[in-house]
Amino acid sequence: MLAPSWPCRCFMGWTSQAYRPRRLASAPLCSADRWKFAIPPPLVDGMPSIATVSVTAMRLTRLVGHGRDAALRWRIQHPPFWEAFFKRLRELQDEISLADAARLLEVFSQLRLVDMQLVNSCVDRFESADPEALLELHEQELLQAAEALAVIRPAAMASVLRPLTGRAYRLDPRRVSHLLLAASGKEATAAAAELADATCRAMVDREDTNAKQLVMLAEAVNKMAEAGVYRSGPRSGQELLLQHITRRTREAAETQLGRHADGHGGDDASDTIASATLSGVR
Repeated sequence: MLAPSWPCRCFMGWTSQAYRPRRLASAPLCSADRWKFAIPPPLVDGMPSIATVSVTAMRLTRLVGHGRDAALRWRIQHPPFWEAFFKRLRELQDEISLADAARLLEVFSQLRLVDMQLVNSCVDRFESADPEALLELHEQELLQAAEALAVIRPAAMASVLRPLTGRAYRLDPRRVSHLLLAASGKEATAAAAELADATCRAMVDREDTNAKQLVMLAEAVNKMAEAGVYRSGPRSGQELLLQHITRRTREAAETQLGRHADGHGGDDASDTIASATLSGVR
């Protein structure tokens, strides 16, 4: 039995139709075929072909990919489809690895009806996982798990955020910013503050980060500081990031002044956006 999950933005694209019997006006009441039924098309009509694929013989890797395609690409919310999916997943539950659990949690976070036993099982795998096993996961898998846990069970995010802290220099600052905003708005932990500080320091050393991404990160960390989760200070990652944004803004302004002095107009939006939002970040 599937249970209601958490609020999400998904929608049900296909609804059932009632069977409507009707009697032919020209036929006598005693005729054996006086009733004809306007049989509606099957509920899967109009759905993508993935909705009609049988999952009863799928192995785990294919089943996980099948579920991700249905949830993330096609946004399917059809209960019979997911009942069959969860039934097969329960049969393969013992084969689920940490990487599979990370991919499945992203699926679960998009659904309106879920099997809570399987959800809890995947979450428990992360909470009880050995730190060395978590280090073997790729950054994308850890980010998927962290983003899903922010929706499903924020209190369990700490186990995933810690291994991300050591890889802050590889992470997409936009995804980290959204993750930190989710953490600060719910049940932020010390692990979230450590990730925020490490990411700020990493972005200062990276020259490929544009100004908009830097400001997004600064705003997310600022909200964590306002919530009392992140401690800012003279040598904190937040302060270093703000100094970096100030330097980038000054360099962009000097470049523009040089262009105008040479008679060239125009400006670079990615470099000037920091100057418009820096005061708000502080």
